[in-house]
Amino acid sequence: PVGTASEAKSLIKQRRPELVLIDINLGPSMSGIDLARTIRKRWNIPGLFLTGQIEVARAHNDCAIGLLPKPFHPTTLCDAVAYVGGLIN
Repeated sequence: PVGTASEAKSLIKQRRPELVLIDINLGPSMSGIDLARTIRKRWNIPGLFLTGQIEVARAHNDCAIGLLPKPFHPTTLCDAVAYVGGLIN
């Protein structure tokens, strides 16, 4: 887990994940939406929004493969990651 967009980009460069889980509210420097677009464009890694802002996430479905509304149960998160993993592999 990271708290800022710059931390996320640095970790992605090091680890090259297959999927990123992104909160829309990251802070003042870059939104989760902008981060998802950057990650998709630069590294072609899909994102899954984890957010309470469902309408905002749906309005930006071009940069994430889906969304998981908050609050969610850990089992639901695992199921969503497994499902999305099946879509990207």
